[in-house]
This record gives sequence, structure tokens and C-alpha cells, in this order.
Amino acid sequence: MSTTSNGPTSYTHSREFTYDGYRIRLRINDDRMSYTAVASRDGEVVSRLFDLGPEAAGWSHSTLASLIVE
Repeated sequence: MSTTSNGPTSYTHSREFTYDGYRIRLRINDDRMSYTAVASRDGEVVSRLFDLGPEAAGWSHSTLASLIVE
């Protein structure tokens, strides 16, 4: 996981993992409690989801990945 500061109180975290041949990157904006996910395969972006909502914090990698790639 990596963390970057976007201002005095805004932090964005990213988490990456693989699922069924897809590379999944999840970005979390703490201030907005928003989650953005990108799935890629062989370097090509195949899917993007925006504003997953704060409930995504409790989802497993397989739940997140299945929402993104299916």
C-alpha cells in the first residue's frame, strides 16, 4: 500500500493485487471516503469503477475484483 498527501488533511492510499489474471488497483481517498478501482490485463485497462463508497473498505479482494471484472 502507498500513501500520498493531496493537501493538509487529504490522503490517498492505493492497494494493488491480482485476481484471475487481472491486476487490480484500488485508490482510496480518506477525506471523501471514496474508492476508485481499475482492472487491467496485459497492460490494457479493461474496467474502471468510480465512487464505490465507504462500504468497500470491508470487502475482500475477491469481492472487489468480481465487481470490477464482471
